[in-house]
Amino acid sequence: MEKKLYVVSFGDSKKYLMDYTVPTGTDQLHKPNPFDNIEKELTSWLRKEVPEATDLAYFTSARATEVYADHRGRYAGYPVLDASAVKEIEQELLREVRDRMSVREENVNAPWSVV
Repeated sequence: MEKKLYVVSFGDSKKYLMDYTVPTGTDQLHKPNPFDNIEKELTSWLRKEVPEATDLAYFTSARATEVYADHRGRYAGYPVLDASAVKEIEQELLREVRDRMSVREENVNAPWSVV
């Protein structure tokens, strides 16, 4: 079993650590996405909370960097990506989506928006 450690963020959320064990028998070309379940959960939750929102991929796609074994100590202070962290991320993303939607609305209502 191959173990990996990732530094992960979603949208403009803070960064979290995520341990991932690559399933045995997985070849290099067909590795599963370790963030797939979290991305789906975030997308589903945001669609329920803000159904009129579009372009959620920016907010719900993981931005991940693999941490190599000799650099693990550098990230010891990062919070772990667990169920409570996902709830925090949901609230952060909800705020971000609503902010983006309000800015879009302001820009559309601006006097110079009709060109």
